[in-house]
Amino acid sequence: EFIQSKESKTEFLQTPLPFVAKIKQLEFFKGGASEESDEALRERAIMSVHRFSTAGSEKGYIYHALSASAKVASIKALNNGAGKVRVIIKSEDELSVDVVKEYLSADERRPLTDEVNVELAKKREFIVDAKLLLLELSRANEISQKINALQKDFDLSVDLALGFIYKCLHQDGVYKSEIL
Repeated sequence: EFIQSKESKTEFLQTPLPFVAKIKQLEFFKGGASEESDEALRERAIMSVHRFSTAGSEKGYIYHALSASAKVASIKALNNGAGKVRVIIKSEDELSVDVVKEYLSADERRPLTDEVNVELAKKREFIVDAKLLLLELSRANEISQKINALQKDFDLSVDLALGFIYKCLHQDGVYKSEIL
């Protein structure tokens, strides 16, 4: 099990090894994965029925890639031509690519004719310039903070369509928005 970080130290270790007298942790633990949320576990449980697919379904690849490593946050499985599957993973750890590729390439998980290519998602930044018409000018700071709080790493399944961007701009107190 991976844990992203923990602000506790330990100096006690129970071990059958007689030559280990004492241990000392020099810094807090870091570099693991964040805990799986209830919603993520629920989605993975629902997708688990697809793990038995012998045809290499998109959801089957997503389920197996999520099961391969706790450090994988999001997956997109794409048809890359006849017998070729492109799996894009979102992870802070580049080693996850090899772990997922090895897991997906196992004979008991991969259809015989599929060639699986796993790659790390590329981070793309974008800036939205917009003009907002507010109901109350006194709430401008509050609305700006709400919109800026939405700036985050999106899941690979999020479609950045124009409607989605307008939805993010239309916070409580915004009368009208226009993307410049």
